[in-house]
Amino acid sequence: MRYPFLIIISFLIIGSPFLVQESFSQMAADDSLQSIAIQQFNKQEYNPALAIFYDLLEKYPKEPLYQYYAGACLFNLNQNLEEAIRYLDFACSKNINAEAYFLLGRACHNNYQFDDAIKAYKSYTLHAKKSQVRKKDVSRWVEMAKNGKELTKFGKYITVEDKSVVAEQNLEAHFTLNASGKIIKKPKEFTTPNDYKAKYTSLMFLPSFTDVNEYIFVSGYPKNRKRGKDIFRIKNISNQEWSAPELLSHSVNSAYDEEFPYYDHKTSTLYFSSKGHNSMGGYDIFKSTYDWNSKVWSTPENLDFPINTPFDDFLFVPDANGEFALFASNRSTGSGKVEIFKIKLESAPLQIEYIKRNDILTASKLEIVETPDASKAEMHSITGKAETIAESGPLAAEDQYSLLIGEGLELQLLSDSLNQLISEKRKQLKGVEAIENRNLLFAEISNLESQKKMCQLQADGKFLQAANLKKQEKIQNAEIPALEKTNSNITLKEQIGDIKVYQYTPEAIETQSPESEPEKETGEITQAEPPAIEENSDDFNIMSQSPYNTNNPIPYNIPLPGGLIFRVQLGAFSNPIANDAFKGISPVSAEKNPENGITKYFAGIFYSGKNAAIALEQIKNYGFPDSFIVPYFNGEKISIQKAKEIEYSQIKFQ
Repeated sequence: MRYPFLIIISFLIIGSPFLVQESFSQMAADDSLQSIAIQQFNKQEYNPALAIFYDLLEKYPKEPLYQYYAGACLFNLNQNLEEAIRYLDFACSKNINAEAYFLLGRACHNNYQFDDAIKAYKSYTLHAKKSQVRKKDVSRWVEMAKNGKELTKFGKYITVEDKSVVAEQNLEAHFTLNASGKIIKKPKEFTTPNDYKAKYTSLMFLPSFTDVNEYIFVSGYPKNRKRGKDIFRIKNISNQEWSAPELLSHSVNSAYDEEFPYYDHKTSTLYFSSKGHNSMGGYDIFKSTYDWNSKVWSTPENLDFPINTPFDDFLFVPDANGEFALFASNRSTGSGKVEIFKIKLESAPLQIEYIKRNDILTASKLEIVETPDASKAEMHSITGKAETIAESGPLAAEDQYSLLIGEGLELQLLSDSLNQLISEKRKQLKGVEAIENRNLLFAEISNLESQKKMCQLQADGKFLQAANLKKQEKIQNAEIPALEKTNSNITLKEQIGDIKVYQYTPEAIETQSPESEPEKETGEITQAEPPAIEENSDDFNIMSQSPYNTNNPIPYNIPLPGGLIFRVQLGAFSNPIANDAFKGISPVSAEKNPENGITKYFAGIFYSGKNAAIALEQIKNYGFPDSFIVPYFNGEKISIQKAKEIEYSQIKFQ
């Protein structure tokens, strides 16, 4: 019985030489392709290398070496980090090499997966040589990932006026702003011998005019080049003679690189980029103020997310009027290119709490949100008067206020319309079975949600600006110029004193979105009519001494009022603290988590975010600087962003 089997085997081995030869030829061709791709990778030619590794992965999808190189190419090209992480994670699971762990950490870091990044960095320290761990300064990457985790819990809403992608080597040619100077390559006169040794050229801001005894600021290498690049100042001695570069103190210069200084003479503020301090990765932008009396620079302050990201963010230059600023970043570009952002400078920008990583990713893109053409046409009747006034001179305070309210209402309407469209798209998902079609719908929904969030944030910004303007100018009875007449989408519901309450007509939303009623989904607040205004009074006070003691202890797990409320979290502790620990703050309540034993302490009950913010400032000045606002809806904790949606999407106050 075995003999026929041996005949078959013999035939396969001896009788099919062409098959064997073809197989060996294919393997040799693949080995040659692999060799070419690795050579290209080592030369940092990542695009052609990636194309070859993709071809090889089609034939050998489980080959860890190819997955490692494909992931490494994607990371270096800053393309599709999610896919890069999958490839590198698989390579790590097969222990392909130690470098895979470090690249996995970097990819997770840049993708705002900070906990995963820390885990990968620590794995690298276990698999790599100690010399390599020291060379890469892995402990610093772990520290920056921790910084990123903290800095992206909250962020500031940034209005982006313009952005463009340019070649990094020609950055100064595109860096044009109405500033009192220009960006240039550092000239020979300000270049030190250490810069020449390191073949280092840098950009600097050259003021159009510098008075005697004033300074200009440059970056360069100090005598001890192990410290990295530092920032120097050079004094104008006689308009023709300049002093030797003077190294700034360690409060500005860290053990890591500092570059791209810009000094604002009006405010004595230095803006610079640093890989030290509490950077979340690469260069972050910081500011420090100089005290001419004490001759001391203040502790550098991180400009926060989303101006700063795990990528390189640098060269922050405000305009001469302090209205706008330009800065550069490689967060969305490949090697050799950077993106220039023009942003609006706000005295009190909105602060946003980020609950989901997708919200962080959306905010990091700093997209320009433009009102669609239809909405622009509807807004023309509101803005027409302002445009006429602008031709003859600056807008009066009342006209500015009216314009802001009108724009805010239109943006709010657009946000509500997008919300209904999102609901319709989600309903469509129920009837779609094909994976490709479902993925397309998911992509549409994701895009619409990003637009909705940005519109909502812009609407909130307009209302906040209007509120601040009214407070500053004490506008008592400003009227929206014929708003009820010129915009049929908005009707006056009622007036309480000098407060006007506006709402949208049902037809307004129907014309912007599908006719069918939106589906109510868990976690979304949708109402056809604005809720009635309830007379609620805040409960908060700072007394001369604590009202809490052994006989009157801090209460635990108090029932919360329905609707939207705000509390200020004072702190979280693993062990209960003294009843009078928060001094005269009242009321104070506590909540204990039975799973981890952590007790959180809260102050006050507030029915508006504005009043909570005022109390928060008082509490911080009273000695509790780490306090922050926590919003609730019907007893459930929600995000600050959701609270603002609820607060503004139903009722608008003039």
